[in-house]
Amino acid sequence: MGDVPKQASESINHGELDLSDEVQTSSGSWLRDVRIARGFQTPEFLAQPVGVLTDSIRLWEAGKHVPLWERLHAIAEVLKRPDAEVVEGIWNEKVEDPCPCDCGGKKVLPDPSHWPSGSVPVDFKLDQLRHARMLPIILPCKCGKVRIYLHRKLAAKSKYHRPRCPSCSRLVDRKPVNCVGFQLPYFDRRQKLRAARCERRPTIFLALGEIRKQQRKEQHRTNLSQEAIDRARRNNELFFDLASQERRCPACVRAAKVWMRRLKAVQSLEPTVRITTMKQLNDRFREHRKTAEPFLKTKFSPTDQERGRKTYIDRCKTVENWPEMTKGCMLRRWGKLCVECKHNPHAGESCAERNCTCTKYTAAELPSTVRFGVCVWCWNQDVKGCLIITKDRWPKRTPNMFHGPCYREWRKTTDDGRHFISRKRHGEHPNLPAYKPGDRPDEGTLKTRWSWFWQHFAGGMSYPGIAKQASFGRRQPLDPSTIQKAVEYMIDRFPETRLLADQYGREIDVAKSLCLLP
Repeated sequence: MGDVPKQASESINHGELDLSDEVQTSSGSWLRDVRIARGFQTPEFLAQPVGVLTDSIRLWEAGKHVPLWERLHAIAEVLKRPDAEVVEGIWNEKVEDPCPCDCGGKKVLPDPSHWPSGSVPVDFKLDQLRHARMLPIILPCKCGKVRIYLHRKLAAKSKYHRPRCPSCSRLVDRKPVNCVGFQLPYFDRRQKLRAARCERRPTIFLALGEIRKQQRKEQHRTNLSQEAIDRARRNNELFFDLASQERRCPACVRAAKVWMRRLKAVQSLEPTVRITTMKQLNDRFREHRKTAEPFLKTKFSPTDQERGRKTYIDRCKTVENWPEMTKGCMLRRWGKLCVECKHNPHAGESCAERNCTCTKYTAAELPSTVRFGVCVWCWNQDVKGCLIITKDRWPKRTPNMFHGPCYREWRKTTDDGRHFISRKRHGEHPNLPAYKPGDRPDEGTLKTRWSWFWQHFAGGMSYPGIAKQASFGRRQPLDPSTIQKAVEYMIDRFPETRLLADQYGREIDVAKSLCLLP
């Protein structure tokens, strides 16, 4: 890796170099003390044989950065020190120490030559060891298999690694836990009331670790006393009772709230009738549906409803999309709403069915559950179809920068992409690609332009009409040519259907058909 300076060679020949006590009692950086003791008086002398910049040595000595394993091994060869000692001095980790997540594993050097024969890497490949910044964990199983984990949580409160291999985990005895469903007043206790999702699988089988996880959740919510469990049973709340091997799942808790609300609505309309079965409740609720829950009130006659059901079933059998329905939904969400009756948009005509005679419109609030963006991979490669449409993500500060296929391509073909997850897990700041300079609109602008597109092509509004409406509250009115250029910009950026989810892919197909794009 390089020649040792003359000062260091002379001190070695005379037997004056002993690092055992000097390094342990030093108050400064371990790397700096050993470097000076070996005769490398400045970081420049050490940087050249290691093969790094001088600034990297300074950052490592200051403790602001941690070197990779391949650099750490090079430092050990140059300084003539064992790898374990260099790891303890720079990484502040000691070989054979237990794993911080209390899984039973121990730390080991990231060198396969120090591992037992037959060791199996679990969450990494062998060529990724040179990028390691912490010691791997060796975790033997009772069956004799030895697993190696590269990633871990430094301050994990629960076990991060599996104490058993997958084969042994499947052989562990599991205890059945049954969901008791929910209860309604005056109903027969022998009738099991469960949610539709819970009805398919009311009994689950949990291992010891899964049972402890459920108990920790229950302890965080209640005090796990028998009185608290009995109270949760009566009030249709979540509970987990290991003694009786019973629980109440979240689906049944949500279903209990819905059916309790419907029961109270029916009892308020018929206080003298006592409802004791679910069939009776369903029948009475259907009769009072329009009064009990107005938001479920239908606008169509029974004949129209039956005709719509048959048409929907016939179209589903042909496995075809329903472009008219997609067009209507997009126009309702992104187009116009009537000021007076707040129903689906109508093109300036009176609505006799709803006794509406208005012809004025107001812009609907743009949906907040849909996010827009520009794919950085397509943008940097001058691909026109760079528009991104996705569901809302949490947290909202998450950058909406990639199509799904483009993100996978970036992860495979670039160095920053290949190390992105590893750096993120180690608490570092991963490098995301930057947009090249250009006229790139932000998310709010893309939403507004998307709304203008549907107003023009699906709602039949002219560009002057859209400009007049969009100019409300502005000091300077918008020009219709500006609206037209913005809509054409969106049309040019329509992505391929395969780059989006199925829901938004259908919307793009309908949008392309409206503007006669191939």
